[in-house]
Amino acid sequence: MVILEDEAEVVCRVFELTNQRYFKMEICRLFNEEGGIDSRAVYEQTTEIRQQESCLKRIAVDE
Repeated sequence: MVILEDEAEVVCRVFELTNQRYFKMEICRLFNEEGGIDSRAVYEQTTEIRQQESCLKRIAVDE
C-alpha cells in the first residue's frame, strides 16, 4: 500500500510539473537531485501524461 501511495505522489508531482510546462529532462533532473526515484520511470510517466493530455485536448476540440 505504501508503494502505491508513493507512486501516486510521484505521478501527481509529475503532472503538476508538466502543467507548469517543465520539460521532461528538467523534471528528471529535479527528481534526481532529490534522490531515491528512478529518473527513467519519471521520464516515462511524463511522456504518458503528455500523451494523455494531447488526447484530451483533441477530444475537446472535436466536441
